[in-house]
Amino acid sequence: MQRIISLSFILFTLIYLGACTSAQEKKESTPTQEASAETKPKLPNFQVKTMDGKLISISQLPQNRPTIVFFFHPDCEHCQAEATELQKYTDRFANTNFLMITWDEIPKIQGFMQKYKLKAPITAYKIDNNTLFQTFGVLRLPAVYIYNSQNDLIQQFNGEAKIDAILNYIK
Repeated sequence: MQRIISLSFILFTLIYLGACTSAQEKKESTPTQEASAETKPKLPNFQVKTMDGKLISISQLPQNRPTIVFFFHPDCEHCQAEATELQKYTDRFANTNFLMITWDEIPKIQGFMQKYKLKAPITAYKIDNNTLFQTFGVLRLPAVYIYNSQNDLIQQFNGEAKIDAILNYIK
């Protein structure tokens, strides 16, 4: 069992380092193509922990509003740069479920949120490594998934995304 835990830790460390390295190679990502109307993936229903340690399901979030899922890591320089920009526009997300999600420990997540003055409606959550990988696969950080009010994926950014590009999808 300890061997499996050790191997899992090494695997996720390598994935994290690869994600940050990939993000550094490409300073600004280009948006992926929008999915066609027939094949739009839905917002998956997965579980995350709140900053007070409660396990919640994504389906418990307010319905009929856009949802932004922002995957980050507190040590990722590109994630830090995006957080700096995000805090300037917090009020623009008032009618949006804005989820900052990472697999790091809760105290480190709380420190990140405080350092970058990210507050409601932007909310931080901890995700289990297995849930992250099974639900979204390997991510290049930061990664931003934007879902419309019907929970259809309408845009995905891999790597840094300009705040204006994100705001454009939640008008």
